[in-house]
Amino acid sequence: MKKLSKLEKILKVFVYIITPFVYMNAPLIPIKNPNIKFYIEKNLNEIIKEQEEVLNIKHFGVPTIVVKPEDFEHNNIFSGVRLGYYSNDTIYINSTLEITVPNSKLNNILGDIFFFGHTSNIKEILDHELGHYYVDKLKENLNINKELDTNLIKIGMKLISEGIAEYFKNKIYKKDLKKYNLVKSVDDMKYGEFYNCGYHLVKPVIDRHGKKGIEYLIANPPTNEDLEQLLQYQNRTLENLEQNVKK
Repeated sequence: MKKLSKLEKILKVFVYIITPFVYMNAPLIPIKNPNIKFYIEKNLNEIIKEQEEVLNIKHFGVPTIVVKPEDFEHNNIFSGVRLGYYSNDTIYINSTLEITVPNSKLNNILGDIFFFGHTSNIKEILDHELGHYYVDKLKENLNINKELDTNLIKIGMKLISEGIAEYFKNKIYKKDLKKYNLVKSVDDMKYGEFYNCGYHLVKPVIDRHGKKGIEYLIANPPTNEDLEQLLQYQNRTLENLEQNVKK
């Protein structure tokens, strides 16, 4: 077991004293991490370059990054606010201690304490959101009409987008999530399962076909009917891509 430093021991005692106050006032206390913005400004270009090298892709420029507190008036800090999201060429990052930053030991310790160890790494969040940025700009580059995002395939497109974003993150970190049963209906999924399912849906396609696989997935997302037969959709996608390769 890791031996705690004197500072960590003091902070552990401190949290027991303030926890009742924090719980009562959680919606009112934006616990900010001031190092997030500095880290992004210093490392964003290198993170993009790493993705390009590892994934053999070319990003479409650099997204706008906005670091700001989430709407704490409507979100309890212990109930899971959004740590990051992508919208219209912009990645939004929540400036909270729930996000840890490399080489920021004190703030990371405070984050672990305030959020009871349930923290997320800023680089992993950026790698995921950059996946969304890439998908969005690739759709524009391929002139894939956003009207494709109709109710008929809206959930399917969301599943593909989250899957690709998770693929970006996991490929960089050399992670491979626990195998997901693609036979399971999307309607029966819990929140976290959606990401896991999306990842395992797109993984063999991108592993085998790289950028061409990504292009095919976003041009041919699952329909509502496919969402009940994801394994068949995946097999059909792989077969179609293999046929295209042979031509």
